[in-house]
Amino acid sequence: MLEDLQGQIERITYTSEETGYTIAHLKVYGRKDLVTIEGNILSPMAGAIINMKFHYNNKTDNLYTQT
Repeated sequence: MLEDLQGQIERITYTSEETGYTIAHLKVYGRKDLVTIEGNILSPMAGAIINMKFHYNNKTDNLYTQT
């Protein structure tokens, strides 16, 4: 089930300019720790506020974007 998520990109670990595939760490209101996100994010920049649809991966405690 897809859910909505909004947060600020704190750090970008990896991004492919060709495909937009990105691994980043997001500060989400109400969460103590940064959230790791993976997916296609066009022109990601630290400090940017993003909204996305995601599904939660219980095995890795990560959020994966759906575009």
